[in-house]
Amino acid sequence: MKTWHYMTVDLKAVDPGTRKVVWEKEVKGEESNMLWLGITSEFERVIRTSLTKALDQAAKEFAADEFRNLVKK
Repeated sequence: MKTWHYMTVDLKAVDPGTRKVVWEKEVKGEESNMLWLGITSEFERVIRTSLTKALDQAAKEFAADEFRNLVKK
């Protein structure tokens, strides 16, 4: 059996004064794997890896010049 997990996370920076979105990005995480036993830990590993990929991508977006320059303002 094979399992697959896909997620999309919408990142937004909101101006606290105006409550308007000033920056927005979408990050995605995806993972699939063959399940040998079909036990919970195998499903958890696929979900955790998908989430880690999305979080890694989010960290790159937050470290990018575009976001850093926006926050400096």
